[in-house]
Parts: sequence; structure tokens; C-alpha cells
Amino acid sequence: MSEEKKPNILVVISDHFQSKSATPDHPCITPNIQRLIDEGMFFSRAYTTTSICAPARASLMTGCYPTTHGIYNNYHTRASINKTLFDGIKIFPEYLRDARYNNYYYGKWHVTERNKEELGFIKESGHPDRRKVKSRKQAIENPPVVLDREGYDNFPLYGTFDGSLEEDGDYVTAVEAANRIGKNAEDGKPWCIFASFNAPHPPYVAHEQFVRIYDDVHIEKPASFDDDLHDKPAIYRRLKELLWSGLSWEQCVEAIKHIYASSTEVDALVGMLLDKLDETGQAEDTIVVFLSDHGDMGGAHGMFLMGVVAFDETYRIPIAVRWPGKIKHPGSFCDQFVRITDLAPTLLEAAGAEPLEKISGRSLIPFFEGQVPEQWPEEVFCMFNGTEFLYSQRMIFDRKYKYVFNAFDYDELYDLENDPGETINLARNRRYEEVKVEMSKRMWRWMKKEDDIYNKLQYPFQMLVPIGPNEEDWQ
Repeated sequence: MSEEKKPNILVVISDHFQSKSATPDHPCITPNIQRLIDEGMFFSRAYTTTSICAPARASLMTGCYPTTHGIYNNYHTRASINKTLFDGIKIFPEYLRDARYNNYYYGKWHVTERNKEELGFIKESGHPDRRKVKSRKQAIENPPVVLDREGYDNFPLYGTFDGSLEEDGDYVTAVEAANRIGKNAEDGKPWCIFASFNAPHPPYVAHEQFVRIYDDVHIEKPASFDDDLHDKPAIYRRLKELLWSGLSWEQCVEAIKHIYASSTEVDALVGMLLDKLDETGQAEDTIVVFLSDHGDMGGAHGMFLMGVVAFDETYRIPIAVRWPGKIKHPGSFCDQFVRITDLAPTLLEAAGAEPLEKISGRSLIPFFEGQVPEQWPEEVFCMFNGTEFLYSQRMIFDRKYKYVFNAFDYDELYDLENDPGETINLARNRRYEEVKVEMSKRMWRWMKKEDDIYNKLQYPFQMLVPIGPNEEDWQ
């Protein structure tokens, strides 16, 4: 690629994809993501800002935390506090457009109630026929396991789909994106394409051809599977009791296999896009990013899905980047803490575009060059804004300790060095009071930096953190 030519950008985003599923020693089969890693770099300690779709995707787009960009929770619910980004908050494709990029988006949007065409993307017509597309629930007529609590809609946990690929929304998304890659090869203008896949979002549905791959694959029980959660917040136990305690281990195995099969299906679609780049001679000129908005419990602690449970499985995400000629050590793994907010400044710098005005993330490009940027954070801050009215959390962790402030229940503290599965909650152990205080101070610093709404709550019934935010020595 010549120095004068701006790189094309292909962003592939999945939903609920576990970070570990993208690694080479994991039973989930992902050869195309592995190809990206072999030819690029994998960030093994990458984290989302929050474990719910819309605010996490808005963090990807804006480089900000939810309390800064304004999408606190999934905006399509009636209870949502805010359905659009705050005034003055822009997404990075708007800056790419200003740098003369043609931007296209295919698949699941779920960033803000505003149309993507208002935010820097080109409106198109003549897409493949989506009238045949089935939802993931429609794709399985007789699901093996259904969560059927009285008065609630039945929720199928997993299932196998034997229909045609043309009935699968993610397949159609990949076709749309691949067609656009081909068309863009003809005009030579720099482009940014998003291919956004729903899988392996529950219900965990995969085509039969991918499910069969795992017929003879042994699934090991997660080390934390039998955690009775006695020392965790009561809502964790309540969720497990109401939703998951009735599942047998054999049913959990099938659910996990379908998560893997659905992830392998996503991987096949990634391969379709990589092949299209090769066929059109654009691979060497294109940055490819694969990531997920958040993870999934996937059987850890005997649970599935994500949300208020603040475990690593739901917050750690895969981030793989391929940029031919720009990554000094292809096939390398970076174990520094990075966040989903770091991708916007990375791609804008790579494109030679103006930086976002208000941003939390930092560019990852020094890592591509084999360097660790000065004062790179040695900790991660995350938040969960309670799906409007149920529960709110704030989280801070480093390589040693993880502290979770639960506004609705007792807090959590884990020794990650000795308990990486997060099975023993030390928050009520008096020997760790100083640890909790120190982690609280660090949490307040992040909350102030990110203009967190919780930072200014001072009524007595809100004074629940081990130490408050007012002392100058931790401001």
C-alpha cells in the first residue's frame, strides 16, 4: 500500500461472542478469525464498557462511556431514559466521511434511535431480498429447551436450523457487505464498511451443518459451573434459581455446543468477507477489525446470557486487527488492558482523519508498532446502568483485584491472581477493607474522568461505596 493511499476499513462486529472462543486453543472452531490473528494482532485483554448491546455499540462508535454518550441501556424499550446520543456527541464514521471516506453499514444497528444515514453512512437501495429472513426464534420450530415462566413469553435457549442460508439474516448481511466490497474495488475511493452480525446472540441458533461439527467435541464443565453464588449479590442467585437451576448438565452442554456452532457460523461469514478482499485485490489496502459488543456467560457459574452479572465472561471481548504492512509482529498477542473505546481513535488515526472531540479511548497503533504507549492504563473501569430501573453497577479491576460496586446489594471483590474464575467474594471479609477502599478511590477517579452521573449523588441513602468521592487526594 502506498503512503498516499488511505486504508480501507472493514469492521466486523458480532453479538455475545466470547473472547476465549476466538483463541487457537479453544474448542470453538474459528479458522478465519485465526487467520486474522495470524496475519495481525489479537488483544487478549480487551473489554467492553458495559455488558448490554446498545450502549456498548455506542461506545465503539463514539469512543466514550455510556454516561458520556447518552445511551445508557437498550433504547428500544419503553422504559429507556434516553434513546439518542447526547447533543454534541458524534460517531467516528462522521469524521471518516469528512476525510472523504464512503461509509456503509450492514446488519444489526442498535447504536441509537437515529438512522445511521444521519450519522455518516450512505443510504443504499437494491439490497438482497430480506423478506425471506427468519428471526432466530422463528428459525427453530421445536426448541429443545424453553424458558417458560408463567405470564412471560417463552424464550427458547438454543436450537438447530435446517433451512436455507438465504433465510438467515447474518448470511444476507455478509452477502450485502461482500457485494459492496466488490463494487468499491471499481472506484478506488477509501471506504469503511461495517458488517454487523447478530449471532451468537441468544437464542443460540446455528445451521445444522455447523452444529454437526460439534457432535463429537467434548465440552468440559466450566470450573465455576457449580458456584452456588452464596457470597455473591442476591440478584445473581435469584437469576440462577429462576432461569438456570432447572437445566441439567446435558442441556447445558447442548447450549454450549450451539453457542460454539453459532460462533463458527460467524467465522464462516468472516471468511466470506476476507475472501472477497482477496478476490478484488483489496486485502493489502484494508484494515480488518473483528470484535464483539460484549460476551456471554456461556455456562460459567451455571448461567447464560449477560447483564447484571459482572463476571469476566460477559465483559471481556475479542478484538483482532489485521493491517498488512503496519503490524510489526503478525500473529502476536497483546495482553495489555484495552477497551472497546480505543477502536475509534485507532481507526481515525489510521485514516488520517481528525480526532473525536470528546473521547475516553486511546489509539492502539503504538501496539501495532511493538510499543506500549506511555501511561497506558493498568486497570479497567466498566459500568452497568441498571436497564433503567432494576440495578446499577460500577466496576474497577487490575491484574490482582476486581471490585464491583453494586448499588442494589452487597459488593464484590475478587482476587484474580488466586481466583481467576471469580468464585470467592472477599467483599465482606474484613481483612480486605483496605483493598476495597483503595479500589474505591481508583473507581471514583475514573467516574470523575468520565463525568459519571453517579459521581454527584450525595444523599445519605446513596452513600454505599466504602469511601466517598470528595477527598482531594483521590480526585
